Parts: sequence; structure tokens; C-alpha cells
Amino acid sequence: MIPVLSKNIKVIATLLLASSILTGCYSGSELENTATTEAADDSKIEAVNLTLEEYTRTMNEEDLGGHMETLDVDSPGFNNTKEMLEQLFEVYDLESKVEIIEVVESSPNTVKVRVKQTTTKISGPEFRNNELTVVHTLNNKNGAW
Repeated sequence: MIPVLSKNIKVIATLLLASSILTGCYSGSELENTATTEAADDSKIEAVNLTLEEYTRTMNEEDLGGHMETLDVDSPGFNNTKEMLEQLFEVYDLESKVEIIEVVESSPNTVKVRVKQTTTKISGPEFRNNELTVVHTLNNKNGAW
């Protein structure tokens, strides 16, 4: 049997890896040097918002297939994320929330948004609730973000 501490570390690593597949995590200094190359129009922001809502809904509903559809299949670690999420969903019931803070960068095929991402345990072994500020990088593939 795996001690709770090891499971907790594995879960946190899973959340960070899953987040990094949809996102690019940057330090503050890197963000300050990022220039917006194109103004993000309202329709693009709405499409990005819908994708982030789907990302959050599928996490909260533990819909593994649906959640994996919100991630870029070309991202490193895509398959590992699927395996880790399967384990996460078996052990924990978590609530996730994602709120866009600002558009960091926008180009025709990529949008980077700074978000506040909150994860709260509903049930399961010991878990440290957390709030992260990360930059999600969304790529437009075949007309979908």
C-alpha cells in the first residue's frame, strides 16, 4: 500500500503535469517580456473561455475521455497525463475552478491566458487544497482551441 504522503505528492504532480499539458507555466519575469502580437478579438476569447470551461467541467465530472479532448495530443506527456488522471479520479473527488485573469499573448493560432486555477478536495485521502496562477497556452487545431 502506498502511504498517503506518496499519493498526495503523486496527485500534486499529476495536477501540475495535466495543467502544463494545456498550459505553459512561466515565471513572472518571462511573462513581463512576452509581447502581444495580435489583439485578441471577442470571438477568440469566447472560444478560449468555452475550452477552459470544458477543461474544468470534465475534470469536475471525472470525464477522462472528454478531458483528454481538451488537451493538445502533440503535447509531451499527453499519455502519462491520461494514466495519472485515471489514478487521480479513482482516489479523489476534487473540484476545480479556472478563471481568466488576462490575455498574455494572442496570435492567429495561439492564445496565452493567465488564469487563477483553484483545486479543492471534496472527498478522498489527505489533500492540500491549492490555488495557482498559471499561463494556459491554447493552440488552434483544425478550428478548435
